Amino acid sequence: MHKAILRRVGVVLLVFGAAELALSVYDAIYSHAFSFDFTILLVGIALLRGSLESAFFIRRMAAFILAILVCYAFFWIFSEPLALLRARLRFDTAQTIENVVWYVLVTFLCTWTVAELGKLPVIDGVGRRRFGWITPPLAFVAGIGLCAILAAVLLPMAYGRTGERALSEARAQLGPSYHYHLSSLYVATDSNTKTTHISATVAAWNDASVVDLPVTWDQ
Repeated sequence: MHKAILRRVGVVLLVFGAAELALSVYDAIYSHAFSFDFTILLVGIALLRGSLESAFFIRRMAAFILAILVCYAFFWIFSEPLALLRARLRFDTAQTIENVVWYVLVTFLCTWTVAELGKLPVIDGVGRRRFGWITPPLAFVAGIGLCAILAAVLLPMAYGRTGERALSEARAQLGPSYHYHLSSLYVATDSNTKTTHISATVAAWNDASVVDLPVTWDQ
């Protein structure tokens, strides 16, 4: 009985992964840059083989990823200006809708995977495992905890001097005719040179266009 459930989830994940791969190839034709994560395809193959060991870990990983997706959705809703969203829908309609649809589908897919792999035939088949104490609810809480840690580290920087510098450098490149919003921030420290590398993306928009401008510097 559990094999039928694993096959069903595996097929859905494979179809989703194949569709994502096709879309990545299509985008690469126009952008001349290809990027794709084969994780979903590999997970689908593992479940198609009826691996209960894989099902055990996949369910917990799906719960962990689901927590991150939910946290990011709340952050995006409350942080991104409505005017920027309207500009994206106006000037980059297809890509914006594609991003939102993809996000919703991945969130649904994680939720559905957790539910399907939590059915009794699968749980009974899995039995006791070495890391059985790591339950899906605990994995979900861990995902929220990771987001909280990242927020505690990055948000003070995003709304402090680091964020202001990113906005200032973007403003210096595009001028005062745009509105600016810090969309993403990445910080990496080189342990050898003790240099901190800052990489940010600043969204700039006005009545004529919307631009995602990368900004980087070392400090």
